[in-house]
Amino acid sequence: PQEAMRMNPPTKTQADSALGLATRLACVGAAGTAALALVGWQFELPILRSVLPGQTPMNPVTAVTLILASTALWVMHRAQRETGAKRFAQLCAFFVAAIGSLKLFSVLTGIGLPLDQILFQGKLAALPQPNGMAPNTALALVFLGGALLALGSRARRSSSSPRRNGISC
Repeated sequence: PQEAMRMNPPTKTQADSALGLATRLACVGAAGTAALALVGWQFELPILRSVLPGQTPMNPVTAVTLILASTALWVMHRAQRETGAKRFAQLCAFFVAAIGSLKLFSVLTGIGLPLDQILFQGKLAALPQPNGMAPNTALALVFLGGALLALGSRARRSSSSPRRNGISC
């Protein structure tokens, strides 16, 4: 099997190309939506703050974590070897999981950590309804950050594995 891998290295298939394109589109879509929300907060454009007009605006910290998650996935998808870029991607993924974990901890313990209120405090306070990160969003960020960390870890192990590189003794 190792000899066959060395003589016939895996080639990029149409499915691989389609998945790569889907990954890039998802990253751009998520980061773009989040960036528009931040622009909406900065320039007081309510229509940009939420995905659908009239709905609850995206919390600014949630927007930042979506940008971090998209960045992590984009870099992991593009980086070929263990590089500073991959470490940066794992750091982004860690922050996604950490922010979600802190918010979830705050909700479960009743300890008020206003982590989701640190950006645009005055604008958030002026809203008729409180705009904090929802517990289900926090849990999703924990899972998302954890999945990205696992993906980065798996990618690092497989790229350095002699078997994967076709190197054998």
